[in-house]
Amino acid sequence: MKKTNHTKLTALLFIIALLCATLTACAQKENSAHTGPESQGSGKSGTAEGGEEKPTLTVLCDFAERNPGSDIHESLLGISGMADYELKIEYVPTQEPDRSNFITRAGIELMSGKGADVFIVDCYMGNLLNTSEGCMFPYPEKAMKNKLFLPLDNYIKDAQLTDFDKLLPVVMEAGKNEEGQQILPITYVITVSTCLKETYSLPNPLPKTQEDMIAAEDPLLDYMARPLRDNLLMYLGKPADFVKEELSFTEDELFDLAMKYRELEQTNKAGGYDDIRGESGVMRWVGGILCNQNFATQSTDDEVIIVAGPNKTGGITAGISSYGAVNRNTEHQEMAFAVLDKLLSRNDQRSNEMYYLLQGMPMDIEAGNSDNRFMWEGGPWFMNDWNFEQYQMARDRIDSVKFYTPLDREVENALIEACSADDATEDSIRRAVHKTYTTMKMMLAES
Repeated sequence: MKKTNHTKLTALLFIIALLCATLTACAQKENSAHTGPESQGSGKSGTAEGGEEKPTLTVLCDFAERNPGSDIHESLLGISGMADYELKIEYVPTQEPDRSNFITRAGIELMSGKGADVFIVDCYMGNLLNTSEGCMFPYPEKAMKNKLFLPLDNYIKDAQLTDFDKLLPVVMEAGKNEEGQQILPITYVITVSTCLKETYSLPNPLPKTQEDMIAAEDPLLDYMARPLRDNLLMYLGKPADFVKEELSFTEDELFDLAMKYRELEQTNKAGGYDDIRGESGVMRWVGGILCNQNFATQSTDDEVIIVAGPNKTGGITAGISSYGAVNRNTEHQEMAFAVLDKLLSRNDQRSNEMYYLLQGMPMDIEAGNSDNRFMWEGGPWFMNDWNFEQYQMARDRIDSVKFYTPLDREVENALIEACSADDATEDSIRRAVHKTYTTMKMMLAES
């Protein structure tokens, strides 16, 4: 009997040992996948001159498409004091299921008081629409409310490289709450079309409200007055109060938005915009976002008129397309801020390859003029004086700033399909709007 029990105990211990070995191997494999091709830097503590281990400073980057890789790493290595740290650049995977698993794990680390020291997030629509998980922080304003990010006002006062007074104030405000600046916008977008001044005649001054633009009976103004794909919610301005957890528009306003988009789709299918679209059209950049690449692909001799899509107040909504923040849990506050100070410096905004990969315009209000040219991708690129003045005029109309969130994705996925269907009716669109609006309220309550 004792022998039988001993045999059973031996077998049980063997099974436990085998299970432990298997779990250890799986953990090593998962950790290898986690820090393998998606990371730059050893991820281990280095050794300082005195023989002491260097602390690791981790920068977590979430980009929709390809990673700027060594360009960020090399840039940050030059920060004063960075030699005392082991710099680790980590990238959120772009493919599922690795992406969802990574974001879930990173979120658990963050909520347990750990996580990366610095976050750089590409939050434009591509990162929302192309992945099931969305961005690292789906609702940035809720992340501020939940005290995930470090307030930066005291560090901004002593910034060494960035003149924060030269960063577009109206967009910077979106990264603040009652504790001060927590999120630093890196790039932003506005919805525009551009046409050559010499080949297309437009009213002067340009009408600014949706009603006046449509009433002008000009195909370009009519097109830009309506909500456009990838930016449907721009017309409604900031979509929600994320502190009160309330949508900032009514169901009727969303229905009117959907019907305006339906009218655009029908006019477009009937060829009503053929004269302004396509290779033979007058537009140089059609109903997209204003960003540095638009001007980089044009001759600097061309003078263009910028026609911006309005919001419901007649102003312009800007969408923050990328931002940086510091983990409130970091033990290296000053060096973490130094990373953002470097990336937001005028020199980096003009020359760091990261800015070519991000959608939108840099935050420096003088970036892109003839004195502050973009140097990446075979530059220099810049706007001539006329184009820069046009850009400033559009920028000055910004009266609402938003982060892209899963609310945008819900509208894009649900309403575009409903409004584009050949058999769509007013009743079918109203049903789709009601379902979408109800879903958005639930998403907001659960955010």
